[in-house]
Amino acid sequence: MSMLPPSEFASPFETSPTRGLSPEAGRVESLLAELRKQALASVVLGKAKQDALDSLYTIFCEGCRAGWDGYGASPASYESYLRARRFIEALPADFPVPDIALDPDGEVSLEWYHAPGRIFSVSVGANDELNYAGRFSPTRKTHGTEPFTGHIPKMILDNIRRLLQ
Repeated sequence: MSMLPPSEFASPFETSPTRGLSPEAGRVESLLAELRKQALASVVLGKAKQDALDSLYTIFCEGCRAGWDGYGASPASYESYLRARRFIEALPADFPVPDIALDPDGEVSLEWYHAPGRIFSVSVGANDELNYAGRFSPTRKTHGTEPFTGHIPKMILDNIRRLLQ
């Protein structure tokens, strides 16, 4: 049984893109960012995320030169690294962290596995788009592109939940 909340409920650390323009809305967003930062520093809430961020940094450093894979791969994109970092930090606290890899085109790949043949992957590029693909059974698949504004789109969160059911 999954420990993830149903899709209509949000995690305490998951936020929606702010639409407020007032000084109060800015303060609320700032307070939520500080809460996420403190949760990441927490051993109980943040260890897995911090380990994922450390892994992301290591992978990025290893892929900073052209041909890092021995087959002419593009160097890791710093913009992709920054966006992947923001993506991992934005994951709800009760979601599992992904496995992290670098693609030959310099983008960061985030992958969740649940069982043989069940996978969900998000490619984080230098632009503000997230390309995703998932296979939930031999006949149930999905793919698409969603904008990334620092908040993980509901479609991607729902697909991670779907994978883990």
